[in-house]
Amino acid sequence: MTQTRQLAAIMFTDIVGYTALMGDDEKKAFELLSKNRQIQKPIIEQYHGRWIKELGDGVMASFNSASDAVNAAMKIQEACNATKNFQLKIGIHLGEVVFENDDVYGDGVNIASRIETLGVGSSILLSKSIRDQIKNNAEFQLISLGSFELKNVGEAVEVFAIANPGFVVPKRDAMQGKLKKIKGNNQQRIVIFAVTAIVLTVAIFLTRNFFFNKNLSAAPRSLAILPFENLQKDSSLLYLSDGIPENLINRLSAFPGVKVFARSATFKLADSSKSINNLKKILNADVVLTGQLQQNGGVYYLSCQLVDAANQNQIWGNKYEMTGDDISQVEDSIITSLINPLRITLLDKSKGIQQNKPVNPQAYAEYLKGRYLSYGSTAEESEKALSHFREAIRIDPKYAAAYAAIANDKIVQSLFSTASQKEIINEARTAIEAAKALDPNLPEIYTSEGALKFYYDWDWKGAVDEMIDIKIL
Repeated sequence: MTQTRQLAAIMFTDIVGYTALMGDDEKKAFELLSKNRQIQKPIIEQYHGRWIKELGDGVMASFNSASDAVNAAMKIQEACNATKNFQLKIGIHLGEVVFENDDVYGDGVNIASRIETLGVGSSILLSKSIRDQIKNNAEFQLISLGSFELKNVGEAVEVFAIANPGFVVPKRDAMQGKLKKIKGNNQQRIVIFAVTAIVLTVAIFLTRNFFFNKNLSAAPRSLAILPFENLQKDSSLLYLSDGIPENLINRLSAFPGVKVFARSATFKLADSSKSINNLKKILNADVVLTGQLQQNGGVYYLSCQLVDAANQNQIWGNKYEMTGDDISQVEDSIITSLINPLRITLLDKSKGIQQNKPVNPQAYAEYLKGRYLSYGSTAEESEKALSHFREAIRIDPKYAAAYAAIANDKIVQSLFSTASQKEIINEARTAIEAAKALDPNLPEIYTSEGALKFYYDWDWKGAVDEMIDIKIL
């Protein structure tokens, strides 16, 4: 595989409000995608750029110079505004990236993507590295918006906006995006949501053990599953490095006789606390599952290890080579391999450990991408998560898990959205009913239904009953 590392200006564009339009008028939404492509491709080529790929309603491109990238962005915005059909927001960053075949990876890509999320319609936002390259060019009018702590970016990034006539400069206090922290009341409300969910989970676990596991002779092993290490720091792998271990948590927690720590207990730990020794101290975990993920030319390489937290000896390990079509089968293989080390007894061996129903690989990939974004902190991330779930349903209209995920994300969305809560919650209820009709045994349905009863119906007993039913399924 051809791989080169070089300095490049990476540009991300995104259609504002596309997800809502997709829900209202799919035909018009697809027409806009085509129009967006017709506008951007020739302009990117005109300024010596390289069209990398489309990302849903967004476009990723690279340029050899900062000035070419900014000129192209301005030209694209002008052409887009002239159509009066839709608006774009654009983010650009100059950094070292890795080109491999027809794709590009690295922190430079991640930062450019994060900067784009901060924008609004008709805005062009730049990192300081771009600004430093063009600051002596009088044709560019620039305004600093201050520094931002971007999600999954180590240091704060100063962001600038193009302030030439015809371009919108966002107000800092109105900007949203992929930031490390949520400010103000939204943060408090989501923290309360998360803490309550943890309390519910603990209560459900204790109730399940008391009522349903009296006859288990051996004490359950407590298992901590960490997000898999993204060895290449490749932003395109994040949905897998988080998504696969999250699915393993959800599926393994359904087995009696093993205690699996929730995602909120392990994924949110600081990196310094994620060592096996610290997990033993903090969570009193018996065993820890870790993994390392990388990709090359569309092939993913995953290494997994199950480690005894007391002595840090490896109990089990395996390496997997897979494509996007193999993800669910690899998850099945991992769970099968963990049955004996975790002392799991299959109460109904005829059911095995496979997914409840076969999953279309492309739909499953969209589902995982949505799940990764659904844990974000902004309305935009929530909308993008919903767009992935809807795409999964477009690919597989009978994909119950995607409907359940829409319900879950709508519940989270109601915490910070300015739209009518009644409308949002009604959408969640509709998605739950659709999921039930397709697969009434899907545990995620009852997680969301329990959340609705807890937060919006004030039916606390009903909420606990829903959660307990998950373990009976």
